[in-house]
Amino acid sequence: MQAVLGEMKNVARNNALLSVRIATNEQRLVEFDRELQKLSVLPSAATNEVPAFTPDLPTQPKP
Repeated sequence: MQAVLGEMKNVARNNALLSVRIATNEQRLVEFDRELQKLSVLPSAATNEVPAFTPDLPTQPKP
């Protein structure tokens, strides 16, 4: 009976340790995913574009 209880104790301890490791790895994956999302966002292109020149047309022609 002592041997069975000892094994059950080991199983419970190992289960707790595995649960902690799984939770830690899940958190690391979430952080990794966030970093990947940051890298996959395309930065806005900085350009020197100037709006096209459009002269103001007079409302009435000059004589």
